[in-house]
Amino acid sequence: MISHRVLAALIAMWAAVTWGGRVGLLTGDETLMAKARIAVSLLVAVVAVASLLTRARWRHTAVATYAVVAVAVWGSSAVSVLGDPSSSPAFKAVHLVLAVVSVSLAVLAWYVVVRQQEPGPAHRLGARSPTDR
Repeated sequence: MISHRVLAALIAMWAAVTWGGRVGLLTGDETLMAKARIAVSLLVAVVAVASLLTRARWRHTAVATYAVVAVAVWGSSAVSVLGDPSSSPAFKAVHLVLAVVSVSLAVLAWYVVVRQQEPGPAHRLGARSPTDR
């Protein structure tokens, strides 16, 4: 599948693309909720990348948190932008693409790190597999 280093690079690059230009808004007149969304999204992405690069024991938790935050932030953003009659079709299209790519990357990260690493049912129950010696 995809290596953890490649996944870390993808998450880091996508965070820079999606949030890099908005970091300046943290000091501007944005609402507290918008500032929190940007800050939390960046922080969670950085922690997920660090966990992937260092192969930390808390990697599963970091990537699962990244996935949940990405889906929540971009899901709510997509609903908000699409439902705003004052937003232009181009603005809506750009934000919809950002949401789709962000959620897709979060699902990929979840699958690669969390779902793929879970032991099978026999191992969860403590039973030995035929190859255990």
